[in-house]
Amino acid sequence: MHALGDPFGTLQRVYANVFGPRDGWLEHASDASRIASLAILLGVMGLLVLLACERSLRGRAVAAFACIAGIVLAFCLLLGGLEDTQIHIHRVASFAAQLREGMPSLMLVDPVSGEALPVFVFYSPLPYILPILLDLAGLPAVFAYRLALAAYFCLFALGIHRLTMDRVRAADGQAPLEPAFLAAGLFLGCAYIAGIWAVRSAFAEIAVLCLVPWAVRLVLREGAGWRLAFVLAAQMASHPIVFPQAFLATILLGLCLSERPPLALIRRGILPTLGALALSSPFWAPQALWERAIGGAAATPFQFRDSFFSWRGMLSPVDHHNLGPWIFLALLCLLVQAVRHRRAIGWRGVLLAIAFLVSVAMQLEILRPLTMRLPFLERGQFIWRMMSLAALLGFGVLLLGARDAPRWPFRLLCCATAANLVVMVAVLGGHKMALVLAFAPDSAYRTEYPKYNTPAYHLGFGFSEFYPNYASLPEACRPEGEAAAQPVGYAAARGGVATGQPFLAMPRGPLRFVQYRFDGKPVLPAGHCGEALVFGPFDQAGRFEIDEGWITTLFWIRLLVGFGITAGAALALGARPRPSRQALG
Repeated sequence: MHALGDPFGTLQRVYANVFGPRDGWLEHASDASRIASLAILLGVMGLLVLLACERSLRGRAVAAFACIAGIVLAFCLLLGGLEDTQIHIHRVASFAAQLREGMPSLMLVDPVSGEALPVFVFYSPLPYILPILLDLAGLPAVFAYRLALAAYFCLFALGIHRLTMDRVRAADGQAPLEPAFLAAGLFLGCAYIAGIWAVRSAFAEIAVLCLVPWAVRLVLREGAGWRLAFVLAAQMASHPIVFPQAFLATILLGLCLSERPPLALIRRGILPTLGALALSSPFWAPQALWERAIGGAAATPFQFRDSFFSWRGMLSPVDHHNLGPWIFLALLCLLVQAVRHRRAIGWRGVLLAIAFLVSVAMQLEILRPLTMRLPFLERGQFIWRMMSLAALLGFGVLLLGARDAPRWPFRLLCCATAANLVVMVAVLGGHKMALVLAFAPDSAYRTEYPKYNTPAYHLGFGFSEFYPNYASLPEACRPEGEAAAQPVGYAAARGGVATGQPFLAMPRGPLRFVQYRFDGKPVLPAGHCGEALVFGPFDQAGRFEIDEGWITTLFWIRLLVGFGITAGAALALGARPRPSRQALG
């Protein structure tokens, strides 16, 4: 048959991956694949950048905002991000496969090695509901993940659009849209905000961030208590460690974008916050209860103290961990304009500006000794996770001063932002930019990817954090000359394993949240030998098994509560308030 007679088969043969640990996962695409991928990517991105610049220079800021959003959206659909993409696809494929097999669990079991990691015991499954449902509906995990990533970005961009429109209408019904949407475009395209989708692909962090503009709108709205509670609960349940900075940004933006008394807004938010805390407790409470059972952030090769910025690093145009130079230049232009025309900034603008400067300064190396003393920050693993807070506060300052913004400097900065975004992803992506059409089936992501992403080869991110922590256990290796402990895998022990040896060893056996039984009776580990959990001695042959009762119950509780939170948040975002209840201005 001619090659064109089977186009789908031809595409699969041309673009299918060849697993090669030397160059990494999915990096052996054919030359034809690379050429086609680069042509598609550069063509789409070049067109969107030109459109963004043309619209911006013509003063059509809403269209320019849409073009910048389109650039990030295209990266989501074509690449799905660069850094953490594969680990998230692995989780989607593995979780969906376990559901198909009738083995629902918060543990992800490797069908090849038989080992299991408590990924969804500690990492919230809530952000994964959408891609998992798409996978169960028949869409490969690669595309299910990209669509979910794009959907979250659309939700975020729409929220920023609505918040910007609200601000314009509240300030003056006849005020032009251009200054405010130029500010929105600068924010949406800044390095960290765009990079969290286009480069980092930080899925759970994205699930929190995409709801921030909606939460701010609800804070500013009368009678939105239950809606705010569900949105905050969705954020808490998605990533409890990132939530505090998102919540702080929501409160500060709400206080400074409203003309109402601050105490009235704070009182309005107390009950929804407490309700959200209670509603999301099945997601954050087990993490706090069992956190010492795994290595966590300490098991990764990078330390919190190494993530601070130099002055040059903070302004680098090709670092996706910072804000980039353009939003700083926009804020400087705004300040110059205010001083030149002697505009009254007001206490709200001053508060946001100070909060912005503090959130940026605390990430600099020069202030590292002071920042390291602040409680709980180190739990975030990287100081630059505070950059989303800084970006949101900077956006708030730009919104407050949008009416006085100098048009042409802002237009040029929007052009620079759009072009810089594509250059940044190209520089950081390198060879991955040529993998737009690379594809691997779910089975490969489930069975082959764990072999590649190991601490010895690829740092082990997404895996090593969930390895068990045996620091509190004694060493229980068998002396030389004695029979070695009988190896037993987690997957096999789920159904029970017959044993006739006095000692058993389970590679990376979990602690605390599961129970082990021997002939139906609870048994505690004797210690560990390297990365294996050791049990024994047993006086007789018997049956060894794992009791997942606690995490099975937690699975069903999270399933019910998670769908409830998702449904409530969806209703909250879709509800239309009465015009008389708008309280932004």
